Amino acid sequence: MNRETTRMKLQEALITGNQALQTLYAARKNISEICGRQSFYKSGGGLFKTLVNHSRIHQTIHLIEDAKKDLYIFQMNLKEAKQDLELRVETDCFLSFTNFFFDGDVADYLVPREILNTLDQIDDAIWHVEQILDHTKHKMNSQKTFA
Repeated sequence: MNRETTRMKLQEALITGNQALQTLYAARKNISEICGRQSFYKSGGGLFKTLVNHSRIHQTIHLIEDAKKDLYIFQMNLKEAKQDLELRVETDCFLSFTNFFFDGDVADYLVPREILNTLDQIDDAIWHVEQILDHTKHKMNSQKTFA
């Protein structure tokens, strides 16, 4: 692959990587808002609690699914650019907290814990994508210098 083709593939990877990053940021924002509401929920909330939680969780699930797709496309673009990086983000466990979403005392304990675990996983994914994007930008800039 010539330098210009490699440069174009790196640009595509940067675009898709940034898209994945923006989707992950949006998912993190939703999860953080859910976490911020937990103290209110413990003091009551009833139907309101359930409706708001369901709405936020469904939004977050859609964002996480979008992030998975974006990360896959990012990984494919990196491979096409013959990058020696592997995108290792465990996306399968992002949705584990939804399995515990039900009413009752057990849910009051499990859901916040699973939400926090999901937040940690999203933060890890963001960190990895940021590192790969930085490396890709550096590689692209070094190709400009030598071109």
